[in-house]
Amino acid sequence: MKKFIAILLMLTMCVAMFAGCAGNGGETTPNTEASDPLAEVADYVRAMYIGDSEVLPADYQVVGSVLFGGVTYTVEWTADTTEENVKISVGTDGKVSIVTNQKSEVEVSYTLTATVKDPDGKTQTVEFKHKIPAVEVVDGGSKVVLYNPGDKVYATGTDYLYTSSSSGKQKHELVLTENKVEALPLTVQDNGDDTICFVTDGGKYLFCDGTDVKFVDEKGDYTLFVLEAAEGGYYIKCAVAEFSGKAQYIEVYSGYMTCYGMGSNTALYIFELQDAEGASGTVSSGEATTPDTGNTGNTGNTGDTGNTGNTGNTGNTGNTGDTGNTGSTEVVKNGDQIVIYNPGDGKYATSTKYVYTKSDNSTKDELELTDSKSEAMVLTVQINSDKTVTFVTADGKYLFCDGTNVNLATSTGEYTSFVLESANGGCYIKCANATYSGKAQYLEIYKGYLTCFSMGTNTALYVFELPAA
Repeated sequence: MKKFIAILLMLTMCVAMFAGCAGNGGETTPNTEASDPLAEVADYVRAMYIGDSEVLPADYQVVGSVLFGGVTYTVEWTADTTEENVKISVGTDGKVSIVTNQKSEVEVSYTLTATVKDPDGKTQTVEFKHKIPAVEVVDGGSKVVLYNPGDKVYATGTDYLYTSSSSGKQKHELVLTENKVEALPLTVQDNGDDTICFVTDGGKYLFCDGTDVKFVDEKGDYTLFVLEAAEGGYYIKCAVAEFSGKAQYIEVYSGYMTCYGMGSNTALYIFELQDAEGASGTVSSGEATTPDTGNTGNTGNTGDTGNTGNTGNTGNTGNTGDTGNTGSTEVVKNGDQIVIYNPGDGKYATSTKYVYTKSDNSTKDELELTDSKSEAMVLTVQINSDKTVTFVTADGKYLFCDGTNVNLATSTGEYTSFVLESANGGCYIKCANATYSGKAQYLEIYKGYLTCFSMGTNTALYVFELPAA
């Protein structure tokens, strides 16, 4: 969806304009002069999903309604193929699940249609083109190696123990290799219930619990996987492991094989199950790493609403095994001088204000970013009695976020307090008091600036390190 960022930002502003977002002057006034609200909602739904991959995971979700200008518009979904190929169901939470056939021996192209309906019964439709790739079903007993064609690497049996720089927590990952000889041969074990296991010659099982990817001695819930058809291979979904109700998938990230919720960069998750002939790797232990910047998260779960218009993001806010987004100031101490760095984009926050002009000509303050640490804004950490954190510049200004504006204030106040929440590879910086539609607001990197939003599925936008200045 990156190519539609400009559209999404415009729509985000439109939704904020209609629903209101706390700012320096209070809430914005709803725009009651929209020429065609139904068309705008339809455009909004189109922008949410138009950038999705043509081939999606077996089970993905779409919205069942959109709140716009205080009015709820229902969104009904249909597909022009049989229910055997695409099954659509509405959950008790209103989310719509799309489940596709992963054992089709022929490619199935289908059009997914969203029918947006206003309270008066008027409708507009939006269409999305997808397909289910043909698959050659992997037979039980096949001996394979796991190969990611995007990065051109094979999975080995060598354990890598990643250490988080922020929390000190550790997680197991697997070393990758470009040499098939070093790849680990695995036998596919068919469990007779659509799940499989990957078993080494020595009888060890590939294991993934949503945090660790490693080999274990015994079969169990976290050694069960489901193969989902993908363009050029398979997605390997953990049959049981979830995070915040979202399935976890094996992925290649930062040079290792690990796991995460399905992101929009699907190339990270696609694996070929190549014949194991010529591979001779074995299971072995690796050494623990020294803390580093780590895995800063993927680009979010395909099919979620993403960071598009504050419609209630339910994003994957970190891998299972993190501290669970509880407030924490462990990453900094009172008096520390730090800079704010987003490892996903490799950007530092500066003190230079950027004024963004919205479609209604109102404005919001953001902060510019830089690639150079020497140009970054230096902040002194002030830990308050309630465990919130205030960031103070050398000239006595305070980092400020009210849910709309991110700038530097001349005095402290309720919108200069933040809560640091542990994240994989850093921390989330939550505004202690600013909310939007009851949802907490977080600092994020968006379209080249430091701004704020409610937590979206693309968690890399919200992960920050606070290194010493």
